[in-house]
Amino acid sequence: MSIWPLECGAVHNLTDVAEQCEFVSICDDCHQTDGFIPYLDIIYCMPYAPLLPLGVLCVWSLYLFGILAVTANDYLCPSLVAISKKLDLSQAVAGVTFLAIGNGAPDIIASFTAVKQGRLTLVISELFGAGIFVTTIVVGYVIYSSSFIIDQFSFTRDVAFYMLAAAIAFSMFRFGEATIYHGSCFLGIYAAYILTVLVREFFCRARNNTDGPPPTPSLNITAFDFPETECFLPDQTPTGTRRRRPSGLNVHHQNAIKQLLLQSYGQTFNGVPASPGLPIFHARTGSICSTGTTPQSMISREAFDQRRRSASTSTAGYQSIMQIRNQLDRLSSVTDSSETECGDFDELSLWKEFWIHVAPISWQELKKESTSSVILRLFAIPIQITLALTVPVVDYEHKKDNWCKSLNVINCITAPLAVSLILFKDYELFDVPVAMFALAMGMMSAGVVMMTSSCDKAPRYHFCFALLAFFTGVCFIYAACRELMAILKAVGISQHIDDSVLGLTILAWGSSIGDLITDSTVAKQGYPSMAVAAAFSGPMLNLLVGLGSGLTVRMISDSKWSIRVYCPNVLFVLYAALNGSLLVSVLFLSCNEFRSSSTHCIILMFLYVTFIITALTVTMHPDIITYARLTSD
Repeated sequence: MSIWPLECGAVHNLTDVAEQCEFVSICDDCHQTDGFIPYLDIIYCMPYAPLLPLGVLCVWSLYLFGILAVTANDYLCPSLVAISKKLDLSQAVAGVTFLAIGNGAPDIIASFTAVKQGRLTLVISELFGAGIFVTTIVVGYVIYSSSFIIDQFSFTRDVAFYMLAAAIAFSMFRFGEATIYHGSCFLGIYAAYILTVLVREFFCRARNNTDGPPPTPSLNITAFDFPETECFLPDQTPTGTRRRRPSGLNVHHQNAIKQLLLQSYGQTFNGVPASPGLPIFHARTGSICSTGTTPQSMISREAFDQRRRSASTSTAGYQSIMQIRNQLDRLSSVTDSSETECGDFDELSLWKEFWIHVAPISWQELKKESTSSVILRLFAIPIQITLALTVPVVDYEHKKDNWCKSLNVINCITAPLAVSLILFKDYELFDVPVAMFALAMGMMSAGVVMMTSSCDKAPRYHFCFALLAFFTGVCFIYAACRELMAILKAVGISQHIDDSVLGLTILAWGSSIGDLITDSTVAKQGYPSMAVAAAFSGPMLNLLVGLGSGLTVRMISDSKWSIRVYCPNVLFVLYAALNGSLLVSVLFLSCNEFRSSSTHCIILMFLYVTFIITALTVTMHPDIITYARLTSD
């Protein structure tokens, strides 16, 4: 039993640095986290404390955010695309299930981890804070950078579900009690959201099948008519070819997008032109109505050219077609150039093929990069190599479905070992660490794969590696989120910062950086309506799935029907600002026929600045809200 039966915050009662270090080293409450590293020990026991340790933790936090982004973008998302294609799911179902959860995996798992640790104040502050940031700053930037028309039905549906979820979450904290019914309600709303997507898809397909294709195929298309794809948008690639590795960080990502782009375009040009009334394909929700009579999974470049030549095309329609062709050319140039650079895998030795799949960047590529890009790539090398050796990637657009026998054999060993170290690092079975059993099972699986597969083509069970990649990728994201939660707790204790402030600032900004980069890139590539759709649907799904699954699992594991929750004063500001941002967008878009406007952008930016100032003021002077609450009661 510890001789310090005190809360960790009591460290501030000590003034001597040595005593503080001793206290946090032996106080049980200071080590009530699942992280691998004792961050409070670093803060109080490292030389030049606390400035140097806090600087180190800041850099480490940025590195963890990089791990989250790389794992979700380049390993988890391609595996989800492969699973969706293998299960033959429609784009609507895949978009609101596998791909939506894959895109929001860092936010969802971070929320799940924090709920498991009992830090519900941090969770709700982060979810609301990130939602406000995305629906104001990200949407405002997209509106500022381009003009567009957003689909009325999809936008209204997303905002309505988001406001409903936020209202239930706020009421739960306002009354100070979270029950298993709240968790079930969040998951039920998510199921209802999926149902609305499926129902609309069904009626759209039925309507298109009833109408049939027009007798004379003609294209009368505007720049806003095309359905848009989801998951992640590829990096903004210049018109010239940019060589990349066939199995590095970007090509799988590009191929996942390419498959969905081609599928969407195949449906659009299948005899029935798109119209502004049809829904836009969401970056996270993936809601789409097939505009063709028969769904197609691929459209060849020759068929595309033939359709264009035979159609009577307006000027706007022709420009839109050329935009699509440019997008396909950019995506094709990535995979084509990488195959040209690496040659035919059949002609490579096992070692060369293995190195091509593992190496994150070639020396030739590195010499073409800028100094800052080289530094970032060098810092990312440990992440990339670790993930490449641990998480297999199934890519049906790549040669041999991205099968590399030597690497996949290694994955059979490293993936179970990594999962066991992340989930069961302190567990033993018959006085033997669980990791040893995972290692033994991995070696047996590797032996089976070695004997039953060839180097020339992927085996019939290659799909199982996509399932393994999904589970392993989720575990890596969970580990990174767990470390981030531990860092934020340590920083909050050492600097007297409340969880609500950490959630609405550092954690919200960190989790929203990916949305800002992705959605802004989506807009620059010519898909602004998809970017705005993702900005409204993404945070809503993170709230429903993250908070709903976390509460449900915790209630079941603790065998409790309810738990007490603390309602911070700043939550009133968060809830008001979130609803304000949604209502402002509804007002401006509905009054402007769902077209973007510069005034809308300015109002959103001003709203976020006002929110941050108000939230920090309320945090520093909590008596403001307390007095208002007492007066209202």
